[in-house]
Amino acid sequence: MSYSEFKTIAEVRDRFELRVDESKNLFANIPPVEVREFMQQILERNIPLANAINTEKACSELLIAPTYWKSCIYLIIRTYARELQEGEVECHSPLHIAFSR
Repeated sequence: MSYSEFKTIAEVRDRFELRVDESKNLFANIPPVEVREFMQQILERNIPLANAINTEKACSELLIAPTYWKSCIYLIIRTYARELQEGEVECHSPLHIAFSR
């Protein structure tokens, strides 16, 4: 069953026999963040195309994947920079592994 076949949370809850607990606001103490320029550019460029194609694959490839890869690269670079500062760079660092494949 694809995501698009579910129209409401109630349908998902009933189909998978889930219990939805809305009594807690899990994100109440998390401050809002500003959308970075990179993300804004991705969305401005890709949302119209994803809507025109109108498939789950298009949404995944055009909206989710670019965001995911940007986050992964950012984390790899941050980890490598920390290792450099701490003098712990070894051949198994995330940056080395990412670029040696």
